[in-house]
Amino acid sequence: QMCIRDRYQRRVRGLFRRRMAGARCLLLLAATALAVRADGDDKDYEYDPFDDQSDDPDMEGSIEPPKNIWHACRFGAKKGGIFDLRALSRNEQLLRAHYRWGGDHDIETEDWVHQDVTQYNVTYYLNVCADVIELPEACKKLKKVDPAPAYQVTNTGQCKTLGFLKTFKWKPIDTHDPEKGMILVYKNGDKCDGNRRSSLRMIFTCSRGFDSEAGPMVVYQRDSCNYDVVWPSQYGCPSSSALQQLGLQNDVGKTSSTGKWVFGVVVLLAICACAGYFWQKRDATVGAYSSL
Repeated sequence: QMCIRDRYQRRVRGLFRRRMAGARCLLLLAATALAVRADGDDKDYEYDPFDDQSDDPDMEGSIEPPKNIWHACRFGAKKGGIFDLRALSRNEQLLRAHYRWGGDHDIETEDWVHQDVTQYNVTYYLNVCADVIELPEACKKLKKVDPAPAYQVTNTGQCKTLGFLKTFKWKPIDTHDPEKGMILVYKNGDKCDGNRRSSLRMIFTCSRGFDSEAGPMVVYQRDSCNYDVVWPSQYGCPSSSALQQLGLQNDVGKTSSTGKWVFGVVVLLAICACAGYFWQKRDATVGAYSSL
């Protein structure tokens, strides 16, 4: 009788401990949910821990200029999806952000150089989302010192600045159908045709067969002031992750409040399951010894 009573008491104590563990799990779940909700506006971890610049995408309709010689180079369409042009940039910081810091990718920092096929000996020096890395020699000879994302060098040695980074604007080729691609615009370049200023449009068409090694297809000079760079690229296609499709990320690629709640619940349920398993295993071991 004493053995039976001792085993019964052990089982009661084991049951009590399991219920207490379950109660603690529920309390921890509630506390975590409140903390996630209160922390919902915190900034996500950046790709580069030594970089204090935000990589949030520039949303369609935004008029804020970049705050440095480079900007996020990610663009969020109103209809959903993010255009990420960082792989086409020759800015080292943007490239490392694209490949994730610590990666073993070779970083190519030489400017895009495009030889015009419609005009003899006319060359364009380009960068995406950043100023050119190396000022063309013709521009150095003319004492040009202001950095810019695009230059035209003519067959007579003239150097024309086609626009400045701080004037950038962007939009989808078709707002209602972002899958067609996007346009990046730089304005306020050198004077042309009286008091007008040069401007450049980089037209990135959604072409999934063209990777980061594929440069501009053609530069078309519409008139004496306006230039179009036609650039088919897979990076001209907006991306939408599976998490966005499930509602766990918002349109700019950040974890949504729903995603944070789901993540917190999953983690807490996993902790409770592990705790219950080990308590049950411990009680089974104790019961085996008491029955000897």
